[in-house]
Amino acid sequence: MERTTRTAGPPSGIRRLRNRQAGRHPSASSVPTASHTAARTERHHARARLRYAGTAHQRIGALSAAAEGQAQADQGQIEAACATWTATLDTMRGIRSRRIVKAVKGMRTGIRPARARGSRAAQALDERARLYLTARPTG
Repeated sequence: MERTTRTAGPPSGIRRLRNRQAGRHPSASSVPTASHTAARTERHHARARLRYAGTAHQRIGALSAAAEGQAQADQGQIEAACATWTATLDTMRGIRSRRIVKAVKGMRTGIRPARARGSRAAQALDERARLYLTARPTG
């Protein structure tokens, strides 16, 4: 009986060794996870909020803060999102913009599950957002 040899590359043990030396794990994926992406998004908006804080671009800073709060809510950090959004509502005082109104409506949507569970921070934020929307002229 004749023995056949495999000539299409190094044996599997050597391939595993090369992968290990290169820092690759066989089950590792190069695609970032959803939580990694959300955390990166949160950092991006936090930097933008700080960059535009105290400048003539108050609306951009407020929108960046609203997006940061949404990223926190997407990660399940409801208390942090409520704190960010509460500060955002303070920043939005006196700004007229449809994008701001849309962001406030997004805040209310983002905290709806936490408000239904009885989170006091979410309930207080929802009340402030509701008052903000009713005090704003439409159009």
